[in-house]
Amino acid sequence: MATKIRADVYDFLCACLRNKPPEMPTYTSIDAVANRFMQLARQAQRYNLLHANVGLTEAQEKREARMEQEFFRLCQQCGWQGVTGGDPRGYALKILFPDGSSNSWGGTSHGWGIPQ
Repeated sequence: MATKIRADVYDFLCACLRNKPPEMPTYTSIDAVANRFMQLARQAQRYNLLHANVGLTEAQEKREARMEQEFFRLCQQCGWQGVTGGDPRGYALKILFPDGSSNSWGGTSHGWGIPQ
């Protein structure tokens, strides 16, 4: 049986592939990077919800800071610019790709929202 992939995940993988750095020659490596971005987006969304509903403990704030550091480090390694959003109703993490592609209402200035 064929594996089904969500349309938003497929679009994100395609955007990553179009904008991949030259030093990432294989599809497998960009796939691993995209999967890590989606894991970080899920974590960021959980922290956004907690922050909006009950607030974060000191330990959670430290974990959130480490997660954001990893996100920005990964963006920098790929030559992309990362953007975080604190509103739980929208994308928790976004990437500004060099080609200007976007999947959000804000257009190219708001970048590509990472699916969870």
